[in-house]
Amino acid sequence: EGQLMSPEFVYDGALLGGAEMLRGGTTTCHDMYFFPDSAAKALREVGLRVVQGAFVIKYPNAEYKGEEDAFGGARALAARHKDDPGLSINIAPHAPYSVTAEALQASMRLAEELDTTWQIHLSETERERLIDAEWEETAAKLGCLNERTIAVHCVALSDRDIGLLAESGASVVHCPVSNMRLGCGASPVVKLLKGGINVALGTDGAASACSLSMFEQMRTAGLIAKGFSQDPTELTVNQIIRMATINGANALKLHCDVGSLAVGKLADLAVIDMSQLVTMPVLDVLSNVIYAVEAQCVHQVWVSGSLVANIQQEKLLRPDRGKLLTKSNIMSWQNRVCEILRDDFN
Repeated sequence: EGQLMSPEFVYDGALLGGAEMLRGGTTTCHDMYFFPDSAAKALREVGLRVVQGAFVIKYPNAEYKGEEDAFGGARALAARHKDDPGLSINIAPHAPYSVTAEALQASMRLAEELDTTWQIHLSETERERLIDAEWEETAAKLGCLNERTIAVHCVALSDRDIGLLAESGASVVHCPVSNMRLGCGASPVVKLLKGGINVALGTDGAASACSLSMFEQMRTAGLIAKGFSQDPTELTVNQIIRMATINGANALKLHCDVGSLAVGKLADLAVIDMSQLVTMPVLDVLSNVIYAVEAQCVHQVWVSGSLVANIQQEKLLRPDRGKLLTKSNIMSWQNRVCEILRDDFN
């Protein structure tokens, strides 16, 4: 990151990732990383609705000198994009171990000032929990667990932690593919849902998940819940569909506009072709959507009533496919540079 991070690098990655998400039927995404202006620009160009996280981390980086500098950047970011109805800004401190307690409190106050949500990576691994076994309780005392909070991962949770999350009104984002690929384990989703917690689904990002397909997330979430519990009735198709749609909208406080098909809401639609070989025969539509549909089965994508992807014509209506592939090849070469640098370091 230190060697290659730049606004251009983030823009190129977000453009490619945004196109992949849209091609797979995603209409709204939350993003958090360095150079959020560049990411937001690319994701909006693709046609996605975006909640862009203003990134906060205590380490000096290519964009900010530190936490205080990042707060100024967050205010400026929100001011620059206040007139774009398809883009909103939230506050995104990285994690408890990478942001000071003072900055966590200050970032929550900033979220309240801007009337937005607050996202953090929380309890991603058992090791993280061992380092700070009582963070959830500390967070509650700091005022960082409330209805604005979006806690991503939540793999290593005690029953006490689950109780605190439920009491606070916070949402949890389950990232099953990323967590399994990194060997972290899996969030106790069934327990969270039974505790009345709003649980949504996320990819965590292509760097760890290798895929930005929400269909893959839905399928993996279902398989993990059933396999770990040894109960095929755990995590129903209806629960999984809600996690991928309205629960995500609830977490981002966009539920009045998106997340379900209803009169008065924005027309965000993913049209799925169920006549593909992988989906036939269609004996149960919802079960097929979760356990058979691939991103390639998406036929059309509409955002706010506008057609933004028409797959029948192999067409993303905004980004140029040749441009995306060229950028992808460039990034592959840059990744090779990273490998060389890593080999030299080792």
